[in-house]
Amino acid sequence: MFSIIHHNIRSANANLNNLEMYIDSLRHPFTIIPLTETWFNASNVSSHSIPGYNHSYRCRSRPGGVLDCNVAPVKDTTPLVRNINNETINQFTLSLQEIDWASVYAHETCQEAYTVFHATFSALYNEHFPLQNKQSKYKARKSWLSDELKHHIKTKNKLFKKYKRNPTFTNEQI
Repeated sequence: MFSIIHHNIRSANANLNNLEMYIDSLRHPFTIIPLTETWFNASNVSSHSIPGYNHSYRCRSRPGGVLDCNVAPVKDTTPLVRNINNETINQFTLSLQEIDWASVYAHETCQEAYTVFHATFSALYNEHFPLQNKQSKYKARKSWLSDELKHHIKTKNKLFKKYKRNPTFTNEQI
């Protein structure tokens, strides 16, 4: 889901850490976070970043010789996947069997027991099935490479393969 939050940061050098904590507290993965009044200049704008985001910026001269750089961090949309196969499932099962579950039963309320169970189970699950970046076929996709253009590229490649298999005059004209 596309989402955006704009922030007039008024000196990113002084306030970027506060912004990162604020964004983390919202627990929402914003797609784009435009920042204005960063007070960056062309020499230091690339030295600041928000983890998990790709950055683009535009510096402009304002009257009086002031150079202002506006930054637009864009969420890295690389899909994350878990490697789940028979080997990792077996290792996960063995780890579950080695856990002493007595601590779960020791709690007086169901909520406390569930919280301990969930924390233990989740930690093991994330340990055995960590999230990993999914590698895409196209290593360096450009932002201008739209879905429609990718479709046309695939069509062109299919037609070229067809021509190479059967180099007739008709296939050459398609």
